[in-house]
Amino acid sequence: MLRLNGGACRMLRMYLILSRRKFAVRRLRFAITASMIGAMLFLAGCQHRLVAAPGDNTVAIYPDRQSYDNIVNLKKSGPLGELASGVGKGFATKTVDDKTPVKILSGDEEGYTIEVTDGPNAGTSGYVPKNSVN
Repeated sequence: MLRLNGGACRMLRMYLILSRRKFAVRRLRFAITASMIGAMLFLAGCQHRLVAAPGDNTVAIYPDRQSYDNIVNLKKSGPLGELASGVGKGFATKTVDDKTPVKILSGDEEGYTIEVTDGPNAGTSGYVPKNSVN
């Protein structure tokens, strides 16, 4: 059997204590790093932006789905309806710059209910068609 004198036994005990502390520090450091990477991926993945139609630099945000449907139906009713829908769109909608960050609150087959999260229109919410969100 291996016998250790008092000094060697104390040194071995200190070595074991220090190695456990080093392992605990490494484990803590790894956990913090992993959680920071996860948080960054989560924030990057949840960032949606508004996308303007080609040739436009703003996106129309409708107050609700019903207003959007009414204006789309006016456009389909002929030349006078298209003219009236343009006027109605100007009164019923709020225009927001292209590439503005938004949070999607809910969605359906035609569009999303969104809230603007940044910029001069932060806090504005409403309905946009699906092709207006990236």
